[in-house]
Amino acid sequence: MGAMRLIVPAARSRGAGLVRALALLACLVVCGTVSAAGAAVGFRLGIANEVVIGAWNMLRVETRDLPRSTLTLMLDVGTLRDGEVPVELTFELSGGGGVNAFETELFVPPFRSLSWWVTTAERVVASGSLAGRETDGRPLDLVLTSRGPVPRAVIANAVGGAARLVEVTLSDLPASPAAFDGVRSLTVEGSAPVDSIVAAAVAGASVVLAGGREALAGPLAALVPETGVATIGAGRVAVLDLPVAEAAVAAIGGAGNLGRPGQLLVAVLAEPLVGTPRQAPVGAILIGSVIYAVMALVAIRLGGAPGLLASAIVAAFSAFGAWQALRPPPPPYVGAVALAQVGGPLAVMHEALESLTLPRALLAFPAGAAPVRPQSYSGSARSVSVPTPAWRSVTVRLPPRAVGAPLAVVGRTVRNDSSVPLTGVYVTGLGAQPDLAPGQTVELAPGEVGAYPALYLALVPALPDGTLVASSGCAVEGRCVVWLATVGAAAAPEAVAPEALAAAPRPSDGGPWSP
Repeated sequence: MGAMRLIVPAARSRGAGLVRALALLACLVVCGTVSAAGAAVGFRLGIANEVVIGAWNMLRVETRDLPRSTLTLMLDVGTLRDGEVPVELTFELSGGGGVNAFETELFVPPFRSLSWWVTTAERVVASGSLAGRETDGRPLDLVLTSRGPVPRAVIANAVGGAARLVEVTLSDLPASPAAFDGVRSLTVEGSAPVDSIVAAAVAGASVVLAGGREALAGPLAALVPETGVATIGAGRVAVLDLPVAEAAVAAIGGAGNLGRPGQLLVAVLAEPLVGTPRQAPVGAILIGSVIYAVMALVAIRLGGAPGLLASAIVAAFSAFGAWQALRPPPPPYVGAVALAQVGGPLAVMHEALESLTLPRALLAFPAGAAPVRPQSYSGSARSVSVPTPAWRSVTVRLPPRAVGAPLAVVGRTVRNDSSVPLTGVYVTGLGAQPDLAPGQTVELAPGEVGAYPALYLALVPALPDGTLVASSGCAVEGRCVVWLATVGAAAAPEAVAPEALAAAPRPSDGGPWSP
């Protein structure tokens, strides 16, 4: 019996060990499957996953060895007072073996919650969420270095700890100006893609290349003069022979203080882009109705039945003619405006569209559009749809893009390099200037202060002295562009210092005008 008592526990022990081994194997298989499924989708919103609220952010999704799938984003942009205001965006993702990447620019308004998921025809592959309290509206200060971690304490002590410092890698840097909309400065120690550097500067960032002229690549060297500072679009590129920490401090200190360029577009949108359709002249209709009633009574009195028939025929033809003459054009009514900041050979353009509808409608806008005011809408890679009540207008903004500069400022002269005239030319602090025909060059001179078009009404007070404002295409419906450039600023010195970078000219914060 004692032997039996020894043999049975041993058998049970071997059985339990086998069960535990099988359970462990199953767990490893399941965990490996879950891990593989989780690793099959990579989701990044913002540069290095840092989202800037109220700005355009890069959205990148990578799928690995997945069939065709769909990315869905759901945002709640409502408030406690307004309740839930849903925004739904869907994008089709290509499938197949290997890695497939999808990239776009997404305007991220203040939100209470953001959730996303990727689905195939059979299941949900991956999902995630972001709470509104975890977001930040401060612009980013990016640092790219290959020589170890960035000395954050040195930078924080120099700038007062207000910088939102983010260390990035080469793969984090996008190549479109829209993706850099929320970036204030970019410091590069080593090499970086020329496209990313130019895109950051065009969007309005202060870019500093640490390491001297050796940091310049071929195409970039042609843009940056020997002075070491070049204004490109709404920002600038500077070359400083400084350690990365001091270069980052110089980049942050050299950034403009007027906010992101897209904020100036909001000032232009203070004036409505679409006027309400003309109203029928009520007084003329009433007078005509009274005259017709008197004539109809006279015709019936004198003509009897023939007079009654003639009055009915005249009424039908008069109503048809009045409807053809007085009816408004068919809705929707669309207006557009763009604001572009010029620096060197390039400019960054921010565009806005406004649509007004008479009946209740589902207004369609180009892909990538985002309403200026928080409201419910849906979008895809093809279009954006905004449900609208009757007699309401919707204003949307489009992702900013780089365009060629139509004008050049050389000292006190302005030259129109485009094929269209520049009208409404005005220099803040100096006054109105004559219009510029294509190819014409004019010398800036004191003019009438305050004599600018109504389109500039809310824009000019937000600009510093020495800013040139001009417009083109406003006489043609849907092609009005407001151009900004800096004039009257001194050239940068040959030896560039950090304080010189902060004082260098930029389209958004030109120095005082010196006549």
